[in-house]
Amino acid sequence: MPAAATRGAPPGPAGFPLVGVFPMARRDPLGFFTECVRRHGDLVAMRLGPHRVYLLRHPDHVKHVLQDNARAYAKGPTVSRVRPLFGKSLTMVDGERWRGRRRHVQPAFQPGLHGSFTSVVLQTVAELLDRWRLLAERGEPADLAGEMRRLAQTIIIRACFGNI
Repeated sequence: MPAAATRGAPPGPAGFPLVGVFPMARRDPLGFFTECVRRHGDLVAMRLGPHRVYLLRHPDHVKHVLQDNARAYAKGPTVSRVRPLFGKSLTMVDGERWRGRRRHVQPAFQPGLHGSFTSVVLQTVAELLDRWRLLAERGEPADLAGEMRRLAQTIIIRACFGNI
């Protein structure tokens, strides 16, 4: 993974013409990004297709982008391609629309509210593991994508409406 030679940009992998690092990142995302940080440090620049993207690892960098200087950063053109999936949710909007939606969900992130959420997650994961254990004992396959979707839905429902 040779370093990109873009003047003024943080170091990063060079990637391929046109597609940048997309093939490497798609093949093994966790391994690729871990190797980027190991080789290039806490701030890594790379091309993903026609776009220059940045990998921020250090909490101070993330805080700078998301909190201290958020007005200087926008979601970018890629958001328009995935907007049909997420609508105008918190993850898709910027600026004042983002701040308004963020204020609505802020109470859910107050200290002291996570203890009950932790027990919901632990109980739901334990139930999932029990179900998987039974499937394994019977030699039956499990649809992991479906199982993960079901896990997330169950956690959300229980956290919002109680243990139903």
